[in-house]
Amino acid sequence: MSSATVLQPILARPPLSAKSIRKWRKKREAWLRTLRPESLFYTLFDDIPDVYFFAKDAEGHTMFVSNGILARYRMAQETEMLGLTDYDINPPSMAETYIEEDRRLLTGKTTRIQRIELWFDEQGTPDWFVATKIALLDRKGTPVGVM
Repeated sequence: MSSATVLQPILARPPLSAKSIRKWRKKREAWLRTLRPESLFYTLFDDIPDVYFFAKDAEGHTMFVSNGILARYRMAQETEMLGLTDYDINPPSMAETYIEEDRRLLTGKTTRIQRIELWFDEQGTPDWFVATKIALLDRKGTPVGVM
């Protein structure tokens, strides 16, 4: 086996200059503007088992959900959940907890929430799940939603 090559990642590379970073950020933003919304990253969550994704606007209206969330709420299409709030789909005590977390993210009191929370399993029974929430920021860095 003397001809075998050990594969290793290339770890040492020179850092990008500030000018190069600016160039690539502009290029990335231009590229993102060309993408169709339905091809964006959130569709990937439909193919990862036991991972669920949602995005809400600053007023708490659902904008995107993964198929796993739709199944938990017994909905067949994303359009059934589009525009709904936590109060529309959850008991008030659960909705209030979710909305308070969203408020903390939207006001900048925190940038990330990681906790174990009560949510529904596939049978509609409350169960404990690990949840991570982060604020969605606009181009100026202002929180405009939660995912």
